[in-house]
Amino acid sequence: MRISLLPVAGARVTLGRTNGSDVFSGYVVGSPTYQYLGWGERGPLYRYEMVALSDEMLLDKKAPPPRSPFVARSAGEALRQLSEDTWPGWADFSGIEEGDVIPYYKVGPARKFSASAAEIALLARCGYRTDGGKLFA
Repeated sequence: MRISLLPVAGARVTLGRTNGSDVFSGYVVGSPTYQYLGWGERGPLYRYEMVALSDEMLLDKKAPPPRSPFVARSAGEALRQLSEDTWPGWADFSGIEEGDVIPYYKVGPARKFSASAAEIALLARCGYRTDGGKLFA
């Protein structure tokens, strides 16, 4: 019996450091490939080649519902609301800081979550990222 060690398309992957902190989490897109590198102390060694998209891809698949523009709201508050409107209950918002106040931003219904979130972050001179169901700003 042969056991496949290759992640399948759609599999959840996490890239972490040896100290236990996660660097990336997301989902495999397409068909991964691998190369056998030999035998190590703990068994066979492989190099995987795959493309993975971050957790944002889940939010990018859903269009945010129509809403009124964000007016005089902090970037953190706007990102929290945009995420909650797009996929209620998806994210943990404990890593969001308020950031600068955005005078005005209208979410386009045809825009992906990541495009709108990037514009909100840019307007407030900050950044954002997703990691394992958490949203940071």
